[in-house]
Amino acid sequence: MSATLSCPWPNTLCPTEILRLTADLAERVGRRFPPHVAQRLSQEAPSHVALRIARFRPERAKFQTWAFRVLLNLGRDLYRRSRGPARFLSPAALVALPRRTANRLAPPNALNELAAHFRVVREVLNEISWHPVEGRPDLFAVLLLRLRLGLAARVGTALGEGALLFDASVGQFVTGSLPWTATEEGRACCAGLLPLGTVWSTLATHFCQSPYRATAEQVCRAVRGEGPGQPPVERARWATWSFRARTTARQSMEEATWQRYFAPWASGRESGSREAALESGPDA
Repeated sequence: MSATLSCPWPNTLCPTEILRLTADLAERVGRRFPPHVAQRLSQEAPSHVALRIARFRPERAKFQTWAFRVLLNLGRDLYRRSRGPARFLSPAALVALPRRTANRLAPPNALNELAAHFRVVREVLNEISWHPVEGRPDLFAVLLLRLRLGLAARVGTALGEGALLFDASVGQFVTGSLPWTATEEGRACCAGLLPLGTVWSTLATHFCQSPYRATAEQVCRAVRGEGPGQPPVERARWATWSFRARTTARQSMEEATWQRYFAPWASGRESGSREAALESGPDA
């Protein structure tokens, strides 16, 4: 499939060069998928990039980096469609399972599908990772913690209602589903606060018994620690950081990717309606 491309920005790549780079990137991305998906990806890549070329911002990323992300999202979409809707468990399905008695187990494929879902989340996080502005909160660290808390809340709710049972603790399950790198564990939500690895170790203790979740106050205490001289982290400040982290992440990926893979876990509802309402306020 061919497509006519026109450059919306001056003095950069010409249409012929864009087509060549797109074909090369489609081949690279296609190696991540089965042959039938890779073939369709190669066919649809030129027109797919052409339809989105106006979104490219050369001051934010190289064309190759931007196009790679666009084609990777296309490949994931083609792969999902090739499998059919019945073979992919949506995130909401995990905690929307019918109520069961405490001695019943969720279908074995449920946790496997959730793990596959979060492998995609982890890939996207690797692509959009950003560094904090000096003197400002580390919004990527906030996003990492936010996602784990969201997953823990959803799984904890299902566990508390008897809709889901598994051998590992909620904390262990979440850690395994959404691993952090050693560098990420060393990042802090803001200068002077505790590193994420320490914060998560503290929060995980709240997932060992009902109600299997951490309140907003417990999150704020874990983030700042109990040592003398630690800067305060009020609920309103944590809510503002979370709102800004979600906004930044959402702007860094396509809307379909955000809605399918991130929105269910980054909604800020791990502590109930009061905290959710708090986080709906404006960005400070």
